[in-house]
Amino acid sequence: MKTLTEKQLKSYFPGKGCQCCAYGEYECGCDADWTDKEVYELRLTVKKLEAKIKSYERKLNEKEKL
Repeated sequence: MKTLTEKQLKSYFPGKGCQCCAYGEYECGCDADWTDKEVYELRLTVKKLEAKIKSYERKLNEKEKL
């Protein structure tokens, strides 16, 4: 699963890198990435939330050991 960084998302648009001048994925023949920016934003959000959850779990486990 590909995840873009916040910096990469600022300049991303569907079809970036398309060499065949297609108007959409349905007519693109050069295998460019036509995934919507929103999908990458959601993946980045999920990644951040998973990291927070792991952090909270670690803190909880440390408190339980005391």
